[in-house]
Amino acid sequence: MMPNEMLSPLSGSALRVETKEQLDDFLARPDVTQTVKAASFEEIFFTVKGVGLADSLDLLPLVSGKQVRGFIDLDCWRKDTFVRKPFMEWMGAFIQAGPEETMKAISGVDDTVISLFLKDLTHVYEVDRDDPPTGTQLIFTPDNRFAVEPLEQGEATTIGMLILDALFKYNPNLGTQILAKVRYTTRVEL
Repeated sequence: MMPNEMLSPLSGSALRVETKEQLDDFLARPDVTQTVKAASFEEIFFTVKGVGLADSLDLLPLVSGKQVRGFIDLDCWRKDTFVRKPFMEWMGAFIQAGPEETMKAISGVDDTVISLFLKDLTHVYEVDRDDPPTGTQLIFTPDNRFAVEPLEQGEATTIGMLILDALFKYNPNLGTQILAKVRYTTRVEL
């Protein structure tokens, strides 16, 4: 739990939530949706951090894509370096909320950030140009333009594959755009 003095400067009068019990009471209010939409991403971010991400899952479906972008920008960068772990925690929380919530979160995040996350986890082949290797586990996009090879096992790859699944289910154009960035852009350029 974060100290109250860190929360108080950014917790507006409508969003004074510091415990799971207070969050449950807040979520039961009839104006909860409007209050969350009107809150700054900082207010919600510090509320989630104070209560704990695992205890804030019921709040996440109420946030906007713009607020999610703010969470990722605040939590997943150390100076100019992208940090995978907090990104995984945020995406994992939205994945738990379901594929539609995952897609809403992804839509709010800059596609370059998603590309950075996937760049270390996957090798992307453009099927017509690259002649993907046989005998490897490949996941093909619905249009068969790209094949994705997971490079490692574990939670990060699982989250990456669930992100791709949501992208190609709900926004295949964005999925194709992200895979093209992963395939044709170096990590330094991203």
